[in-house]
This record gives sequence, C-alpha cells and structure tokens, in this order.
Amino acid sequence: MNPPDLTTIALKMSSVLLLMTGLIVALLYLFRRLGARGLNSEGKSIRLLSSSYVGVKKYISLVEIPGAILVIGVTRDRITLLDKIEDPGILEQFRQPYTPTDAPAFSRHLSRMIASLSPGKSNPPGSKP
Repeated sequence: MNPPDLTTIALKMSSVLLLMTGLIVALLYLFRRLGARGLNSEGKSIRLLSSSYVGVKKYISLVEIPGAILVIGVTRDRITLLDKIEDPGILEQFRQPYTPTDAPAFSRHLSRMIASLSPGKSNPPGSKP
C-alpha cells in the first residue's frame, strides 16, 4: 500500500479552505446587501423621536409608530408602556422640528464673555457688546 501523496492532500485541503472562505464572503456580501434596506429609516414604520434619562440605566422614550406615539419607560430588565398618544393635533406637534427661538446665539454669548474678560472694557451683564 502506498502512503498518500502530501502534495495532493495539501491541494485538496487548500481548495476546500478557499471554497469555504469564498462562500462565507459571498454570504456576508448578500446579507449586507439585503440588510442595508432594513437599516434605512425611510422605510421603517417605527421611529425613535426622543429619549431622556431619568436615572442610572433608566430612561423614557418617545417612539413613533403609524398612527400613534408611544411613551415608554426603559430600565435594565424591563420595557413598560407608559402612555399612547393618538390625538392628531399632538402627533403633528411632535413631528415638527424643534427650533429654539428664545435662546441667545452662541456667538453672542461668547462675545459677551470675551468682552467681560478683556481689560478696560466693562459691559453690564444684560447689555450687548
């Protein structure tokens, strides 16, 4: 009986390894292509509007679903529905982007702080530079 040829065994093992690696790469590519549509927020029916922490690993979130907004409480081991908002007027209010109008611009605030630090200039706290 002849011993097996090491070259033949090495070629078979390398070809199987190459085939398996190619199969894994092809499956990863396929999953990424198909999964990319699921990660896009335009096609999703669930959207996170806001979250606010209320404690260590505890927060309240506003989650939009078709026709309603859910107010949920999330802790380390539990998710609880706190309220369901279905009023069309309130729903529209949450969908509009938040634009703060009463807050001063950062550049104005920074200019005031720099002016108050510079020697020789003294501005009262409520005055504009």
